[in-house]
Amino acid sequence: MNKKPQQGVEKFSQNLLLAIKRAERIAAEAQHVLVEPIHILLALAETRGSIAAELLTETKLNTVELAALIKKELPTGHSRSKLSTKTQERIVAAALIAYRAAHPYVGTEHMLKAIIEDLDPPIERYQRDFKWDTATLYEQLDMILKSNSKLPELTETFTEIGEKISENDSEDLPTALKGFGTDLTDFEHAKQLDPVIGREKEIERLMQVLVRRTKNNPVLLGDPGVGKTAIVEGLAKRISDGKVPPQLRGKRIISLDVGSLVAGTMFRGEFENRMRQVIDELRRSREIIIFIDELHTIVGAGAASGSVDAANLLKPALARGDIRCIGATTLPEYRQHIEVDGALERRFQPVTVEEPSVASTRAILAGLRKNYEDHHNVRITDAALDAAVRYADRYLPERFFPDKAIDLIDEAAARVSLSTRPSALMERHAELLQAERLATKRKEAATLREQLEEAIHWREEARRHRERRLALEETQQATTEPKPNVDETAIAAVITSWTRIPIQEITLGEKRRLKMLEQDLGKHFFGHETIRKTVAETIRRASLGLSDRKRPLASFLLTGPSGVGKTTLAKTIAKVLFGDEAALLRFDMSEFTESFTVSKLIGAPAGYVGYKESGTLTEAVRRRPYQVILFDELNRAHKDVYQLLLQILDEGSLRDATGRRINFKQTILVATMNPLVKTKGGLGFGQSTADDTIAVEEITEATEALLPSELRHRFDAILPLLPLSKENTVEILDRELSALNDRLQDHSVDVVLSAAARRELLETASTTEGGGRALLTTFRSIVEGELAKKLLSRRSSIKQRTYTIDRQSHRWVLQ
Repeated sequence: MNKKPQQGVEKFSQNLLLAIKRAERIAAEAQHVLVEPIHILLALAETRGSIAAELLTETKLNTVELAALIKKELPTGHSRSKLSTKTQERIVAAALIAYRAAHPYVGTEHMLKAIIEDLDPPIERYQRDFKWDTATLYEQLDMILKSNSKLPELTETFTEIGEKISENDSEDLPTALKGFGTDLTDFEHAKQLDPVIGREKEIERLMQVLVRRTKNNPVLLGDPGVGKTAIVEGLAKRISDGKVPPQLRGKRIISLDVGSLVAGTMFRGEFENRMRQVIDELRRSREIIIFIDELHTIVGAGAASGSVDAANLLKPALARGDIRCIGATTLPEYRQHIEVDGALERRFQPVTVEEPSVASTRAILAGLRKNYEDHHNVRITDAALDAAVRYADRYLPERFFPDKAIDLIDEAAARVSLSTRPSALMERHAELLQAERLATKRKEAATLREQLEEAIHWREEARRHRERRLALEETQQATTEPKPNVDETAIAAVITSWTRIPIQEITLGEKRRLKMLEQDLGKHFFGHETIRKTVAETIRRASLGLSDRKRPLASFLLTGPSGVGKTTLAKTIAKVLFGDEAALLRFDMSEFTESFTVSKLIGAPAGYVGYKESGTLTEAVRRRPYQVILFDELNRAHKDVYQLLLQILDEGSLRDATGRRINFKQTILVATMNPLVKTKGGLGFGQSTADDTIAVEEITEATEALLPSELRHRFDAILPLLPLSKENTVEILDRELSALNDRLQDHSVDVVLSAAARRELLETASTTEGGGRALLTTFRSIVEGELAKKLLSRRSSIKQRTYTIDRQSHRWVLQ
């Protein structure tokens, strides 16, 4: 019995060895001949940093009272202290507990459980006199030991002890690497991996670093979604297939789950024990290469209550070359977590993973097509692959290839697969399943009532329904219906659900839509033919890729007096290009006259009030990057706002207060200005071409005086808008009247304007500076106001009624 614990002493944790030595010292100082379990208990409580000490502190074990009890209860002598038979039995019991829990060591937690499972009389007396809660302690110990159950079995050191355990307990237990990792080179797992296409150069670079003599730990750096993990999986598949150089043949790549390592570690020392076992196994097996996805997570992992984190535990092994590790993370995370630790950073060799091109992504999709066709039971057309790449490039600029294109294909295939199942078979299947469940419930109810005949009846009913359902499933699987197609429309539907861009705007032929752009603008924005033409041409150039792709899709500076249609033009662009006037983000620049108001747009920097809140501009564009952004009355903004606009117009992007880059490349920027110019020709109808030229010159001069040249020259076009002609005003009036009649359909009412009323309204637009806006204000206040009175006085809304708005004796009349 004395030899057994000595055989396994090298498997005792450092804290347990310290506790045993401390117990011997406690016994010697008290002149006790034997080291009893109560000495071990006191020593465990005094071994700070151990799991046992943490638990004993939580359960309110008083070391002073326990030490006093030891001196009082145990006999003294003059011979050298030695382990008593009971203590040796408790040590053996601790080893058995560790063996059953599949732990590679015997720790203080195992020793503590062995002691409280069979309380020695002095300990039992302490428990009774001081009301020590051993029940709670036992529960906590059980929870800790179960949380570490993935750790490997003890080695042959405890084979003799293990013979006492039943044969059922002697089965092979999983190793720590199997418990906390996945073998990517396992034949069955490798078969399930998607093929890696177009990454030969990166895989070759990865192999070069791995076979180096020193610094043979590569770390893949790249944006999220570019395929860092896929490259490692590609190497694992090559190793599994034997298509690697001799130096890498027979190697195994294990993907380590850092989250699983940390999970369930409540007390100091638990995580270190798990991590140390993983490192020991890697040292013993030189054929294993560890892969840590999201490498930056090892910094700080498990560092609770002053413990050492995973990074510091790995450093010595990496420095000595005992283990080989592949990491993968993004460049910002690498700089933030890895580069700041020079000792950790120099252990790794960076391998940059660039985003694949459009052509490379198309090839990747072609290689993955069969996998997704088999998974979703659909047929993916070439047009769908082309559309996925094209739409992902245009409508998802904030994400990266190939991930965004693969996501489009996957979700589109899922949509088509779910929407094309045979409805009749599915309905019948649901009916049979429901009937089977109902029969089963009735059988159980009859059984509880001890009505055996009824229970047998419902059991047979449930069996018949189950047989019919299974037969129907076989029929459904055997049915060779043509596979549904995933085409361009299916891809566009996914884009619509993600970005809220109407599907017709996506699927309508690009060239056809661009050709009709000028006419489409004219349906909602009257007059200003030259302005419409310039806007349409600018957007065409950008959409066809002729303009600088780094900048926003288009940018316009609209200048002119109030009521000429500047805001209306911005709304029209949003409606025509993005299918909805709501795709317009408007900022009143009179709210941004001070320098500190810039924080409203991009967010406040750290340390300032509201720094956790997102900027109104950056957050809106991040969530909906396809819209018109209107900066109304730009000349009223502070100069610091101009600097933000310069960056957007130059680079097509902007960093918010958190450092996140926001993409503006799919937005259209519209800025408006009212230079407050009184033109020589006036603002009424009937101006000559010469007067228009003079007005344009004056507006341009006033604009140049109000806005810095470096900002003006960065707009794609500066468009001076002149007052509307009489014909344009008539069109606006007719459109407003038509819209009113549409709204009145529920009231069975139509409204018409008399000639006198029409003249009066047009005269209002001609003689006031409000222009079209004044016309609409007058129309709504007079016409809609009089109409509301009539509708309230009507007795019935069944009969259709036509009202005429007239102007009589300087009064508005509705008759």
